[in-house]
Amino acid sequence: MVKLLLQTNPSCAGVAGSDGVTAIWLAAGQGHLEVVKLLLTYDGVDVNAGDKESLRTPIHQAAQRGHTEVVKLLLSQGAVADPVDEDNITPLWSAAQQGYHDIVQILIDVGADKEVTSTDGNRRPIHQAAQNCHLEVVRMLMEAGAKVDPHKDCYDDETPSPLWLAAQQGHCEIAKLLIRKGADVNFSVHPSMRFPIHQAAQNGYLDMVGLLVQNKADVNARDQDQWPPISIAAQENYTEIIDLLLRNGADVDAEEKDGASALYIASQQGHVQVIQKLLEYNARSFAKKSCLRRPIHQAAQNGHLEALKLLVEQDPQDVHAEEKRGCTPLLLASQGETPGHLEIARYLVEQGAQVVI
Repeated sequence: MVKLLLQTNPSCAGVAGSDGVTAIWLAAGQGHLEVVKLLLTYDGVDVNAGDKESLRTPIHQAAQRGHTEVVKLLLSQGAVADPVDEDNITPLWSAAQQGYHDIVQILIDVGADKEVTSTDGNRRPIHQAAQNCHLEVVRMLMEAGAKVDPHKDCYDDETPSPLWLAAQQGHCEIAKLLIRKGADVNFSVHPSMRFPIHQAAQNGYLDMVGLLVQNKADVNARDQDQWPPISIAAQENYTEIIDLLLRNGADVDAEEKDGASALYIASQQGHVQVIQKLLEYNARSFAKKSCLRRPIHQAAQNGHLEALKLLVEQDPQDVHAEEKRGCTPLLLASQGETPGHLEIARYLVEQGAQVVI
């Protein structure tokens, strides 16, 4: 059909619509190799013509969608390897993001810029490959000389490093590659001030946390709200990560900015195994500074009987503890409406909690 149309009206081969889109732009994006070949035999076809809205050219379209043979053909016919679209994104950037390693290698071989940085997020190809877990692409970019800590070039502390992104995704093989090339394991991102180890702990990636610790990650690193990795793991109920952190020097009683410790956080959530692990390491049941609540108050209020029992076993006197408003664990439990709250109230009375009428 395309061939027939071109035979009827050859001049339409290179005509652009009102949006700047040409036939070769569309064909390249769809991977129609034979159509692209046919169009290139006609005069007036511009292999570098971009659309008006995004400024993307045919090679952008082909690279983003993984059409390797089309990319090769366009390059052989004079397509610019490094055109930038409205966000300063190049074909290499897009191919790295999608994990099209054949296209990445082709573009590297013709000299495409490995350090091109998008205007939206200040990301480079290696960022995109790391975030999307494309190990071979990361390897290719590094072998071609891509920098593992791009933020050091531009003093940018608001863009996650490739290692930070790999840690967030739990991709240990990518992280190992980056670390071997000197990636900073203790780089934190503004404004959250999160380190790679925070991200790995939050998402439950035990092996990643172990890899980072092995490479001297700070186990007591604090984010913007002064949360250390152990508190994040406590909130998310990752007992094995907590054990790993504690075995490597994490402060079991570290507090976030409002004074809540990992034990306090775990008690609030009712994470029994986490509480057991923290108590094994002699976590203290002290009060949160902002409200003077202890872990036992949180367990009582939220109906976590098994968690509360562990806390009472550790310190029987906690059944009498009063928080800032004068509430005891028994009073907080009595205000609850679930069967769990009733069981807690009974248990506290059995343990000697004073009933005030």
